[in-house]
Amino acid sequence: GAFAAPDLPASAVAALRAGMTRDVGVVRDAAGLSAQLGWIDAIEAVHGQALPLVAARLVTEAALARRESRGGHFRSDFPDTDPDAQHTRMVRTPLAAEEAA
Repeated sequence: GAFAAPDLPASAVAALRAGMTRDVGVVRDAAGLSAQLGWIDAIEAVHGQALPLVAARLVTEAALARRESRGGHFRSDFPDTDPDAQHTRMVRTPLAAEEAA
């Protein structure tokens, strides 16, 4: 069946935006990215997998996985750019609840 994402209250959306700007913005590091993932985990535990949280998690996980600075994003803990650009794809496996729906 179709997966119906829960709504996210406006206060949680505002907090998500602030955290993404602070920890996943143009300048980022592993500590901030990991902190944001922890926050997303905590909010998902309360509100479920609302679509803004799913999108934020994917962006944050991808940023944490990239251990270089490239383009407009700067990893303060990995300031160098790898000489060869590598395209990567992330695939998120569905949760059991999504599979059963």
